[in-house]
Amino acid sequence: MELRSYRPEGSAAGPARLASRRRRFLVSSAWLGGSLVGLLFAVPMCAGARGGATDGPVNAAHLEALRVPLRGGRAVWAAAWQGKPLPDPDTGILARTEDVARVASFYLEAPADPRRRAAEALESLLVAQTADGRFAYGLSGDGSPTGPVGLDWPASRAFWALATAARVLPGADPLRARVLDAAELSATAFGRARDGAGLISGSAAQTGAVVLGLAELARAGRSSPLLAEMAEAIGQRQAGEPGLFPYQAHLPTRNPALWHAYGAYQVAALAEAGMALARRDFLAGAEREAAAWSVHVLIAGGPIWGFAPAPRTYPQIAYNLEPTVRGLLALGRATRKDAYFRLAGLHGAWLLGDNATGRPVYDQATGRVSDGLGPGGAGPGAGCEATALGLAALQLLQGQPIAARYLAAREGAAQRAFAARATSGPRGIRGSGPYAGSWFALLEPGKPVAFPLGGDGALLLSPIFLRGQAEPGAAGALELSVGGRTERFPLAEPGDTAIGPVLEVGRMAQVFDVRAGERAIVRLGAGSTVPVALDGVLCQPVVEFRTWTLGRGRVAVVKSLSGKQLPLQYAWPGAAVDAYLPSGRQVRAGEDLEPYGYALIESGG
Repeated sequence: MELRSYRPEGSAAGPARLASRRRRFLVSSAWLGGSLVGLLFAVPMCAGARGGATDGPVNAAHLEALRVPLRGGRAVWAAAWQGKPLPDPDTGILARTEDVARVASFYLEAPADPRRRAAEALESLLVAQTADGRFAYGLSGDGSPTGPVGLDWPASRAFWALATAARVLPGADPLRARVLDAAELSATAFGRARDGAGLISGSAAQTGAVVLGLAELARAGRSSPLLAEMAEAIGQRQAGEPGLFPYQAHLPTRNPALWHAYGAYQVAALAEAGMALARRDFLAGAEREAAAWSVHVLIAGGPIWGFAPAPRTYPQIAYNLEPTVRGLLALGRATRKDAYFRLAGLHGAWLLGDNATGRPVYDQATGRVSDGLGPGGAGPGAGCEATALGLAALQLLQGQPIAARYLAAREGAAQRAFAARATSGPRGIRGSGPYAGSWFALLEPGKPVAFPLGGDGALLLSPIFLRGQAEPGAAGALELSVGGRTERFPLAEPGDTAIGPVLEVGRMAQVFDVRAGERAIVRLGAGSTVPVALDGVLCQPVVEFRTWTLGRGRVAVVKSLSGKQLPLQYAWPGAAVDAYLPSGRQVRAGEDLEPYGYALIESGG
């Protein structure tokens, strides 16, 4: 297995670089462990399955089945307890305020103008709102508010829907004045509820939903300084570097080693705020995340649960997908860069069959959207959350012709990050709470722990670990060895002890040429006094990729985790290559993979 042109010392310079350009259409395949022709012409996950790419409007029949009409021109959409529009017998809650808000937004964004259903949902949101701008968690069978009252996620989503209605509804509609007043009431409440970092509940994701509502209010003629202030607070959550986890993502919480996909509206919020306020810094921050992180997530599998800091593949749900799609589409509109539309479409193909089951998550015939995918396949349910968000994502994608074209993409092959873990060892513990199901090896001086890597090629490696309590100033380091080479990872003082123990990874600077069957040996460094529990080893390909078939053509997304400029040897004859910097700026195509950059490669029709 070779990756000579991707070695750190193999930077594209001088004669070597010219030679790499001459042979860029003579694709090297040895390092892939097989024929690159096989990779690019790979059979899709489910041969012949093309999901259900639709040319017409999405089918909202299942949403109609979940609708429960109420008196006074109102309706709620049941959360679908046990698959039926019935109240939860334990709480009496029939519908969650958050779901009713999602339904309202879906209909408000629909191109056909089905405002009647949106109005029914909006009336229920107005009932759920309190006099001080907060919202009840849910609605009971008779439509009355029930559950805790607050400025939590349901309130953020309800505010966003009311603000959208204030922009969309015609000025002569009496409902518009009511939703506008209600939205401004909640905006004021959210402004008072910010924490010391300017966020709502310490969450950049939830704050993103509020910013999206504030951007809608600005378009409705009611701009507030809160829009810029909250968008700036989200911008402060951008973390990492192009080659250091979390690769310039805006982390949803204070946990520096956790990014979850559900509700990740940070990119969408910055893009919309950037457009509403003509703030290029907001757009630049969103582009950095999209180019360095959203591409990484797409290669990792699309709407996976997230990274903590190793990828967690399941569950895969519509709530993981819709925020990413919305953000990339908004960024494409804001920057007028087609790359973001293309990436959004490739993400959205998950709905129509580009997933591990090879079957559509969205059923065009019934309008059902599965509650999600797990290791065992798709779940049988199709609740309001999944259906409303899945339909919303598909509706947005179909409204953008460039993005819509990629909904028919089906994965051919991929090389992506993974975690090597041990299931037993000389001494260990089982995780609990957020680490339930994990086995942690307790490191002791002089007792290394071996992790079978289960992969090969040019990899960046780092231990994934929890540090224990130690005396202030205690010294510590981990050492990782593969094939006679060792990399040292100093254990610096944790950045924020208030959030408790968190999984960490080191800076992955050294490339290991891993051979099949090799193991990573992790040990405490000499003189280390910091207790450490090992979760595993993060294995990141220096160059990661994912390929798809698309009709009679092929598409590939290739991303570099190297700080060197690398010869791009993935392009095949006749392919168009678009190369991008980690800032999102496009560079001259067809020659090299930029440091920490990515490339979109496509041919056929």
